Amino acid sequence: MKIEHLKKLKNGKYKLILDNGEEITTYDDIIINNMLFDGKNLDNRLLSEISINNNYYDIYYKIVKMISSKWRSKKEIIEFLNKNEVDNKIQEKVINELNKKGLINDLRYAQSYANDAVYLKKNGPLKIEEDLKKMAIDEKIISEVISNLDYELINENLISIINKKNKLNKTNSLYQLKSKLKLELINLGYYYDDINKHLNNILSENKDVYEKEYERLYKKYSKKYSGNELKYKIKQALYQKGFNYIDE
Repeated sequence: MKIEHLKKLKNGKYKLILDNGEEITTYDDIIINNMLFDGKNLDNRLLSEISINNNYYDIYYKIVKMISSKWRSKKEIIEFLNKNEVDNKIQEKVINELNKKGLINDLRYAQSYANDAVYLKKNGPLKIEEDLKKMAIDEKIISEVISNLDYELINENLISIINKKNKLNKTNSLYQLKSKLKLELINLGYYYDDINKHLNNILSENKDVYEKEYERLYKKYSKKYSGNELKYKIKQALYQKGFNYIDE
């Protein structure tokens, strides 16, 4: 079997047109490595080698395209290879080539992930650390990335979240708001001591919320109670919601 014509395609690949009418699409790396040219004879061994290398470059360039849009961890790449049922030998060859060309770099990946987490998601350091561990990033890399986070920005994010939630609060008592915010901020990965410090410094009982709740309870209980009994019922209901009762 002989190559009748070698045609270059727009996507950087080549098409081998054989004298029996068969066509093989392949890559320039394979053309160069096997010195393929018009008129060259192809035996079964060479055809098999071209097929194996095509499988390798198909998956290799898919991963390169993935990495070009966003840094990927080694774990993500291995998961992608397993999902596509790539042969173990090809997997090893792909990983080695990516390592050789610096396209797998868990430090850069972790730094990129951490920056996005802080700037875009407003996550705290504990959440970032937990996420990187799930991605099987080496602990030394995680430690380096966490220690180099922009803690000034993290502190600003924490304060910003508290202020925003405080402004939006229309129904919660100070106790309820603190409890909800504390849970939310812990889930976002902020340090417990920092959460408490800023919650205590920023939040205070919202008089408008208190008065609105007092009026609602008054309308509810005044239909059944009056005098001291009415005050007691309102006081009890306010305490249950975390408000400090003020004798109206």
